[in-house]
Amino acid sequence: MSSEEPVELWPGIIICTTIAVISFAASIMYNLISSLMWAFIYSILITNFVSIPKRFLPGITFCSRDFLRGVIALGIVTSAFVWLEIGIGVINALIVIFLSYFLVYGLEKKRV
Repeated sequence: MSSEEPVELWPGIIICTTIAVISFAASIMYNLISSLMWAFIYSILITNFVSIPKRFLPGITFCSRDFLRGVIALGIVTSAFVWLEIGIGVINALIVIFLSYFLVYGLEKKRV
């Protein structure tokens, strides 16, 4: 395929979106398994039992590489903002809890 030919991503994107919607619905019905795990299960089953036509591959590759990298970057930024919103107080509380635990553990060991 030359670089001048347009690559049709939509068929693969539609397949990935369909798997995501079905996985989300399954996770609502069965709370014990997350939608991400359902997506893995469905993807494994589809790739093992169904021959995927080549016209779907560019869209699937786009979703599994480029789009997923964007989602991961968004998650990292969101996590940083959550920690900034929670503030240093939570971190201080965790430090005090851990130090207290190890101090009491050390004093108890000396006593015995």
